[in-house]
Amino acid sequence: MQKQFGFILLILSISSFSFSSQKDKSESQPELKHIIQGEFESSFGKGWQFLWNLNSTPHRIFGQSISQDFDANDPIASEYAARDFIFNHPSLFNIYEENLDLWVNEQHGNLRYLIFNQVYENIPVWNGRIDFRYRLNGDLVMIGHDAFPNLNVNTNPGVSMDQAIFYSKIHVDFDENLNDEVIGDPELYIWVESGREPEYHLAWQLELFVHSTDPDDELPVHRWKLFIDAHSGDILEQFDEVRMATVEGHVSGPVKDEPYGIATDRGMPHVKVDVSGVGNTYTDENGYYSIDIGSTSRSVTVKLEGSYLNTNNANGSDASMTRTVSPGTTEDFSFGGLNSIAGERDTYYHANVIHDLAKSIHSGLTGADYVMPAKVNIGSEDSYWPCNAYWDYTGINMFSAGGGCAATDQMADVVYHEYGHGLQQFIYDPYSPNYSSSGLSEGCSDYWGMTLTNSPCLGNGFFGEGTCLRDGNNTLQYPASSCGG
Repeated sequence: MQKQFGFILLILSISSFSFSSQKDKSESQPELKHIIQGEFESSFGKGWQFLWNLNSTPHRIFGQSISQDFDANDPIASEYAARDFIFNHPSLFNIYEENLDLWVNEQHGNLRYLIFNQVYENIPVWNGRIDFRYRLNGDLVMIGHDAFPNLNVNTNPGVSMDQAIFYSKIHVDFDENLNDEVIGDPELYIWVESGREPEYHLAWQLELFVHSTDPDDELPVHRWKLFIDAHSGDILEQFDEVRMATVEGHVSGPVKDEPYGIATDRGMPHVKVDVSGVGNTYTDENGYYSIDIGSTSRSVTVKLEGSYLNTNNANGSDASMTRTVSPGTTEDFSFGGLNSIAGERDTYYHANVIHDLAKSIHSGLTGADYVMPAKVNIGSEDSYWPCNAYWDYTGINMFSAGGGCAATDQMADVVYHEYGHGLQQFIYDPYSPNYSSSGLSEGCSDYWGMTLTNSPCLGNGFFGEGTCLRDGNNTLQYPASSCGG
């Protein structure tokens, strides 16, 4: 297989550390950021990227990885590991982990996502959250801290629930004669006015379904969500949950990790959703999209083409779906056997997995941030066929089955391997001499494939079910005749 030059992931082996338990509120914002980042890097090394909130909590920390040595396939072990990290790093979070309720604990692809919502005296804090993302081997690759340390607010409401309902009805022109209704019971939240020094309010959250009587209103109904200050009765925030001009949905398809594996339905990340007369949007990392299409029905086209990859079927029609959608609806698009082939789905999904992982390790790596061509289902028209795949300095080329070998466009580890050559090229290009193929290049690409699948078997199923092209679990050393040296 043709490959290129060197990129190696550095997995940090970390022991736990502790920060000072509290930060002095008199410290300036730049000083506080400097202290937090300095203490973090002194324990976990350089190379981390920090994005900051106005109140000097790190909205995102990413760029390297921290090994916590657990199986992130296990949701219970994942929650325990995240809570343990919070407990052992009080200066970073400055929040007791018992004041965090677990709201999200989901696995998507090769990542585990956890979201904790902050509570204060058992009252949830609106938009107060802490995020973790783990690789399945237990490596922590992203931390998000959007909670609020030093929160202090009177939690005894001076405005009753009934008073909050009364104020809300007046504010939204509520009319029982139009069958307007209050949805559920009001609930207490801590509502935060963000800033360098956040302001905290005890608030009633209410939802009201209201019919519009304004002839100029584009929407006949509204579902208002309001936050009413539980001490003053003031309206703190109001927004409409009815979005009649929006189409949203999920783009997915059955994807497997090796030719003889079981396909599972997975969200397709970064797919372009093209709406006639409007433009396009892209799915998020889990395959969800939302776009405002106006007040009329539109034609929507979805292909296995997106921000970072364009799959092309070398011996057939490219995967594509087109349908007419209406405003205010949910439209899901599922790639299957009638509109795509397995090699398109598997290659598209896994190429985006390695792209996103590389970006999570180092956001400054921009070489692969283009619509990379990915030719799949290549047959005898290519002189390298069968039993092959290659990087051509611009894109990846994945082969159909033949010659006693399975289809490489259905092998996750081979997709990672070929894409890895591209990453090596993009890293090496600024330097001299120019990037070229080498044995080191092959080894680095094997490392990508084996690391992302967490298996020493490279080319899983290459010569049939249960076979490997190469086995990384070996004692080979260079120089030696088996290594060509």
